[in-house]
Amino acid sequence: MGTAIYFYLDSGKAVLTSNLPTHTQVLGHKTAMLSHPHPKAFSKGIVSLVEDSDLGLQLGAACKIMIQKNHSYSAFCEKLGSMLPTTNVNPKTGEPV
Repeated sequence: MGTAIYFYLDSGKAVLTSNLPTHTQVLGHKTAMLSHPHPKAFSKGIVSLVEDSDLGLQLGAACKIMIQKNHSYSAFCEKLGSMLPTTNVNPKTGEPV
């Protein structure tokens, strides 16, 4: 999954994607509309999101929360900070403290 998609995932809009492992490594049924990568199945996913706006809002909100929790800059800094061998380094800047 390309890095540009993370900006869209953070927008709070519903996402329709294929259920291929490249997408399901990050997204699941609670965060996106997953579809078989065939035209008929994909079009059913589009129709489902159009007809059920509550589902779209729910998926978009869940995806935004997941992205901010696991894939945001602050999440990255937390992960990086937990890997640093010393507390003498600011994980956000890399500068000594």
